[in-house]
Amino acid sequence: NYDHSQHHRFLANCPRGAQLRNMTQLTTKARTAAAVLLVLVLCVQLARASTGKSSDGSRQAADSDATKDSTPHSIELTPDNWEETTQGKSVLAKFFAPWCGHCQDLAPHWTRLHDAFMNGSSNPNGIIAQVNCVDHESWCSQDMQITAFPTVLYGDASQHGIFLRRYDGEKTFDALLEFAQEKLRHAACSPLNLQACADDDERQQMELYWSLSTAELERLILEEEKRIDDQDAQFKRQYQQMQEEYNKAARDHGLNTLKPHRDKQLLKEVMKVLREK
Repeated sequence: NYDHSQHHRFLANCPRGAQLRNMTQLTTKARTAAAVLLVLVLCVQLARASTGKSSDGSRQAADSDATKDSTPHSIELTPDNWEETTQGKSVLAKFFAPWCGHCQDLAPHWTRLHDAFMNGSSNPNGIIAQVNCVDHESWCSQDMQITAFPTVLYGDASQHGIFLRRYDGEKTFDALLEFAQEKLRHAACSPLNLQACADDDERQQMELYWSLSTAELERLILEEEKRIDDQDAQFKRQYQQMQEEYNKAARDHGLNTLKPHRDKQLLKEVMKVLREK
């Protein structure tokens, strides 16, 4: 694993940093495009697998009081009440741990967000919720793929949240409220709800993937994973090459700086010998 902070410091100091920045941006764009395509393919595959399963109500509905936090300001989601509480809804959900400092900083903003959006909201399609990942550790880490706190996910919560996307914006009240009003106003786009997709390209991609066989989807997944790996390898090669050039330039600069000091010291030694004579 290479150090991204070191990479950014290198870009700032390297004489050819602008060139590498351009290469990095191209690599990042290509990697992002591959990742987006991979996510869409995976979503369609998961949706297909999920619709093939029997909905026998294996997850027992929780008591209505269990959907709420100890305060009246947040809907508390659990593995038991997830499907019932989020059915037909777009969700903005915070996954947190009570001991997490950043989670504690976010808590008052989340309370204000819930109150502002849910109380008197004209958006019946959306809910603001949270999940305590200390109480549901294995579910958060394994099923929901939560690796850091706080993590905010949004979107179509059906099929146990397989279509949820990560929110990467600012975690302030104003930013979150603006985002919620935009994203939760209507039903979320997903492979199971194509009519909600405002992006024609995304909808057409999903429709195309639905028409493919499972074997073809698996082949696409392998191809996109290889594309991402290739982009990572290309970036590492570019980074290593530029790092080596930078190190050489730094060594040459150091030698050129030392030479005048050595010449000065030699002159002093010669003068000292001449005086002693």
